[in-house]
Amino acid sequence: MVYYCLWCEQKPKEWFSNWCAECREQKNLNNVYGFDRVLQIMKKCCIRSELQLEKKINNHKESIEEKKMVMTKKII
Repeated sequence: MVYYCLWCEQKPKEWFSNWCAECREQKNLNNVYGFDRVLQIMKKCCIRSELQLEKKINNHKESIEEKKMVMTKKII
């Protein structure tokens, strides 16, 4: 019977532990730098604001339009 990590619930846990290797590493970082500080950094770096999302979408739309223009020029 395989027991899974208590944190990610996806990977098998290590022997004599409740976490997989990756979750154990994250837990150790939290212990070193503090849970509040690590959460603050993750929110600042990993979560995009509405303005950032809109810019990303607009850049993606522009690149798609440019590719369509290049493809139509090649066809003609």
